[in-house]
Amino acid sequence: MSLQRHTRMRTLLELSTPAPGQSRAPGASIWWARQVVQTVGEVRERGIAPEGPAAAEVLSELFGDADRAAVLMCLEAGIEAGAERYRGLVARVRGQRSSPDASEELEWPARALRASDQA
Repeated sequence: MSLQRHTRMRTLLELSTPAPGQSRAPGASIWWARQVVQTVGEVRERGIAPEGPAAAEVLSELFGDADRAAVLMCLEAGIEAGAERYRGLVARVRGQRSSPDASEELEWPARALRASDQA
């Protein structure tokens, strides 16, 4: 593993693992990630663009009043670390069937959060 990939994976793990006595960071739960993937898949099927005005409602549904900067940081860490690719490789090594790649579904809210930050 290259030093850069190792650093990105370490950042992802640090953001996903709470320190002793702290609650889990927004977006650190696998159940949360699966909910985002399902919701965004439906939103993409309806043709809602992450930069469009309807994306604001989707972001509210997904993240409520969570710290959006923290959510974006967690999403970007996973995207940059190649977490979806890694998840698929681990499933293959374990002899399990992997879920379809959800990279595009995880990129959509990151793009929407970046666009809402610029609005």
